[in-house]
Amino acid sequence: SSPVDQESFPECLEWPDPHRSQEWYERYRGQGLAEESWIWLFIQGAAIPRGCRNWATVGKKDAFISAFVGNPNVKIVLVTYTFWPPDFGGELLHSIERLRSLVRRGHCVDVLTSGRPGFSNEDEIEGLRVRRSPFIPKGRLGRAAGRVVYLGWALRRMVQSDANVVHLGSFPGLSLASSWIAGWLLAGAAKRKGAATVWVHSLAGSDGSVFSLEGRGAIWKRRFFHRVDRIVGVSPALAKGVCQVFPEKGVGITYGVRDDIFKPLK
Repeated sequence: SSPVDQESFPECLEWPDPHRSQEWYERYRGQGLAEESWIWLFIQGAAIPRGCRNWATVGKKDAFISAFVGNPNVKIVLVTYTFWPPDFGGELLHSIERLRSLVRRGHCVDVLTSGRPGFSNEDEIEGLRVRRSPFIPKGRLGRAAGRVVYLGWALRRMVQSDANVVHLGSFPGLSLASSWIAGWLLAGAAKRKGAATVWVHSLAGSDGSVFSLEGRGAIWKRRFFHRVDRIVGVSPALAKGVCQVFPEKGVGITYGVRDDIFKPLK
């Protein structure tokens, strides 16, 4: 089964071959990976960049997949300036739902987010271990200071972390350029620790471009995406846009996929 039908599948993506899927499933079934339906979907369920994945060596060449193969207790860190509660957003809630499903399967998920009034610095919410940076009261300089404090705090936490995968969420910038610089620094910290990185593309850049490296802060935007291991499009159109720019990094996970009912192709 698949969350999208074959007729509407983007041309740049390869429809999963049931025979190859079965072969891959049998190969990794005993290594703690194939039973993870969300990871299965992430790797090959909804979209595979056409011609970019060698099935015979899929577990050896891909940093993201390698983090899960043979590792039943993957350590994941979600780094996001905003988090629910109190912040709200479709991509944010979708990612939290995916991460909660991984916790239910035995993986460990830590969240590094910003301090907010009324919230403790450490908490556990439905299995997610939430850590918040020191809270800086809002004021003339508070908005900027709070973002700088969060970035330094998150970078230090990541240096101390032994995460296998880092999910990069919202960044603490005051502008597009400063946001991409923050993302570039966070992705670099994850790479230096040997963690695979993932970022979710949930909104088209403009009416004429689904995914673009141009615009304000373009230099740092490009540098950020070149550091990221996997870019997820949450619809076939968004995934196609990503694949056209980064064919080896793009993958599709359609909004609405339920981990508790999705099953690998057999």
